[in-house]
Amino acid sequence: MPKQKQKGFKLPSLALFQYIVVVLFLVLGLGTSKNGTYLIKNKHLTVTVNAKGAELTSLKSTATGKEFLWQGDSRTWKDQAPILFPIVGKLKRDTYRIANKEHTLKPHGFAKDEFFKRIYWDTDSLVMRLTSNTRTLKAYPFQFELEIAYKLEDSKLKTYFNVKNKGKVKMPFSIGFHPGFRYLGEEGHAISELYFDFGSDKPLERYYLENGLQASKKTMLHLRNGRLYLSDSLFSNRALVFKHADIHTVLFGSRNPSEQILVDVCDAPYFALWSWPFKRSNFVCIEPWWGLPDSLDSSQNLFEKEGIELLRPKEQRSGMFSIKITTQ
Repeated sequence: MPKQKQKGFKLPSLALFQYIVVVLFLVLGLGTSKNGTYLIKNKHLTVTVNAKGAELTSLKSTATGKEFLWQGDSRTWKDQAPILFPIVGKLKRDTYRIANKEHTLKPHGFAKDEFFKRIYWDTDSLVMRLTSNTRTLKAYPFQFELEIAYKLEDSKLKTYFNVKNKGKVKMPFSIGFHPGFRYLGEEGHAISELYFDFGSDKPLERYYLENGLQASKKTMLHLRNGRLYLSDSLFSNRALVFKHADIHTVLFGSRNPSEQILVDVCDAPYFALWSWPFKRSNFVCIEPWWGLPDSLDSSQNLFEKEGIELLRPKEQRSGMFSIKITTQ
């Protein structure tokens, strides 16, 4: 294909057709809005991501326009799908120690409050990056690069992460994802019609949190045909935490099988189920975690924290999970 002959203009290395599509997508504003959000879509799903926190803010059926992601409510839970970094959950007294120096980090870390830079964007994929800065270094004295990528494949949204240690010392970190999903089916249906399906009848060991910290208490959850049904009391003790449960997929479904949400946690060693425990809130969260909250008896040494990931200088850690929406 001949190159552009216009003086001073060199065609990028992308194929011409792909280049034109991307340019139109950007110039005509087909994927961004004035409030710093990015849109990607295919014939199955339409997804919106906010530059703040690289947070997923909408997950719709392209055909029907139905929203599957929780849209936030200040009376219960204002967030939608925050990214948890460099910690998952809560620290004991919201503090940790590095080399005998104390630092403060609020629950789930700071990534959800930072603005990510767009690195790549086309019709069905988006890559965002957060790099350590003066604000992050005050709370977390490590130089890092965190990239989040969203990719649509048919009716599935894949989310990838890559964490890189850009410093000269070993770096401890955790990362997790906290997507909230609206209740399936029609408004006002019975909560008992909804369930989580783990694809196995094997009982699950559930770990408890106390004031956001890991307690010693744990119980066995016995499933009915591989399912755990929702009830008004299911989240009365806050999150249900599972460790090394040999569970890779969690399906959120209803007795009406026309809609289902399947979360594949892939290689995440931990996951949690959570909803607002104090009143009917009409959402549930299915959370893949590469890390855990502090324990009640934590030493507060971040390097000794259960589930912590460690990166040597220049080393990287990658992972992913996916959300598949099924409609009939």
